[in-house]
Amino acid sequence: MGKIVILTSGKGGAGVSCAAAVFAAELAETGRRVLLMDLAAGLRTQDFLTAADELLLYDLADAAAGRCTLQDVWYASPAYEGVWVLPAPGKKDEMPSAAQTVDLLRRCAQCFDHVVVDCPAGSNLLFELAGAADDVAICCTPDPMSVRACAAVREELAEAFAGEARLIISKFNEEEMLAVWNTNDLDGVIDGVGLRLLGVVPRDTAFARWIAARDQRVCKTAAWGALGRCCARLRGETIPLSLKRS
Repeated sequence: MGKIVILTSGKGGAGVSCAAAVFAAELAETGRRVLLMDLAAGLRTQDFLTAADELLLYDLADAAAGRCTLQDVWYASPAYEGVWVLPAPGKKDEMPSAAQTVDLLRRCAQCFDHVVVDCPAGSNLLFELAGAADDVAICCTPDPMSVRACAAVREELAEAFAGEARLIISKFNEEEMLAVWNTNDLDGVIDGVGLRLLGVVPRDTAFARWIAARDQRVCKTAAWGALGRCCARLRGETIPLSLKRS
């Protein structure tokens, strides 16, 4: 049984989809066979981020309904060797039930070393899936609304997830932090969410080049590197937490 890693947030715009795609690519670089499972029905992004969007014939809803085999709905990423994508349905009302999704997730985990799940903010599926997860990471931007929303997710997760969820602070910018919090110290964000820090990801305009190009040759930006370290820490590697100042 492969390890199941869920990435989520308390509210949209926290970089969950990009983090999930980077985690999958980083895990695959270590020789693992990785499935990237997209649960954002109607807003799916992982097929685009992994350059598999032109390959799609079936999605999660088709697999749940038995219109295709599970293997038919895995698409090898043309951009990242070792990464396969399981796309979300194109419409929100086509999303399978929680029980069906958990069953599909467990079946997928039998065929891959890792399954990385992109679980959108506000999804009720999170608390059903959490019972099957080995690791959960919550992405939070350093603003009060995101902190409050992520704290609410953490409280609800405590009942569903037996492990320790970890925090990724994303889109960090020192000037913005000073303007909002009157300090560049992230302790207020960490304490507000109430989770142990996995890493800090800087706001990085170069990261947009990767999103546009979906090309490994332009992906190694500061944000990618920070997410790669987050992924390594989640795997158990000892990498000191630090934030490079510009």
